[in-house]
Amino acid sequence: MGHTEVMDFIDKNGGRQDQGQVLVQDHVPKVKDFYQKECWAHHPKPHQEYIDARKKQDEALLAERNKLVPGM
Repeated sequence: MGHTEVMDFIDKNGGRQDQGQVLVQDHVPKVKDFYQKECWAHHPKPHQEYIDARKKQDEALLAERNKLVPGM
């Protein structure tokens, strides 16, 4: 798209060209690590209702995305 200056800046600062990777630096805590660390183990886990609702929402979003792709 013509963003060569931005791409050069990212490459110069250690960026990679791998697609599908999370754009969060390693020193930032990740959600997947939240309950595995001792300092956060006391934090209450989300309710099952929320997890189920979120899973339904994610499935609906994925189904909608697949509709927009030709041939799906």
